[in-house]
Amino acid sequence: MKFNNTVLGVLGAASVGALLGVLFAPKKGSETRKDIVEGSKDLAVDIKNNIDNVVNEVSEKFSTLKQEGEELVQKGKEKADELAQKGKEKINRVTEQA
Repeated sequence: MKFNNTVLGVLGAASVGALLGVLFAPKKGSETRKDIVEGSKDLAVDIKNNIDNVVNEVSEKFSTLKQEGEELVQKGKEKADELAQKGKEKINRVTEQA
């Protein structure tokens, strides 16, 4: 959540900065339009980079959680096998005593 707010803040600041630069720059209309196009391209690159970063972070988190889940499942199986073996041993002892 914190990362998303940071991304939105950066994008918002970039947009406001670009807009203010265009409004207060003493340039011809054609130059201003060219600057707007270039600014839009830069903004698109920034957005793509931020999206790529988010995708990479989510992918890494997913991999970590998947690995931790697999480890927990394995530990659970081992514990279940151990308990099953102890149960069989108890049944055998009770059966032998009877």
